[in-house]
Amino acid sequence: MKNKGRLLLIIILAIIFVWSGQRSVNQLLAQQNIKTARKSVQQADWITAQQAYQKAQARVPSVESRTSLEQLDLLIAGDKAAEAGNLTVMKQDYQRALRVNGGMRRINQRIQAKLQQNDAEAERSKASSATQKKRTSKTALAKKHPAASDKTETADWSQASSNNLATPSANLADAYQFSNADIETARAELARTYPNAENYDDMNIKKVMAMSLLNKTSITEAYQAGGWNQMRSY
Repeated sequence: MKNKGRLLLIIILAIIFVWSGQRSVNQLLAQQNIKTARKSVQQADWITAQQAYQKAQARVPSVESRTSLEQLDLLIAGDKAAEAGNLTVMKQDYQRALRVNGGMRRINQRIQAKLQQNDAEAERSKASSATQKKRTSKTALAKKHPAASDKTETADWSQASSNNLATPSANLADAYQFSNADIETARAELARTYPNAENYDDMNIKKVMAMSLLNKTSITEAYQAGGWNQMRSY
């Protein structure tokens, strides 16, 4: 009888020993899981943190693991919404995670940092979009109203052929066969030195061009001479 009692005691002690050992192992592993989870939270790696907290909760249930998992579910859903292009839903999920009762401080800090980062990126994106829109508008305007430097590339007006007018009374503006492109090119060239030339009508521009070719001078020299403004023949 005594031997049976001793055997039963040994069995009970062995069970207690095994149970205690297993409990100690679980506690050790759970602590390692929590360390991994906390590190992942600092890196905003919600999925890895979630997996680590799930293991810790399965081994040794705790308030930290349970509350963290509740917050992480919302954060992971928020990131999925952001990947789908729905930043509004993402922001709502993040804010809901902040309002979880007893939310973990380290998780809340990372949530706030991520929200601030997203707001800053949204502002930069908005500013970039406005800048791009402004550039596009300028480009469209430039195509509609080419600058003087662009117009000079459209034609070489100095190569315009003469009408060979023989009558002394011929209008100086008709001395050469200037095309519209020739006139615009000459006006742009002249306007680089004399901006008011932009306001001259085609007739006056052609007179300056003709004076330049007849006297074999630059268009600015012909303009400076001023004779084109009074002459009606050549």
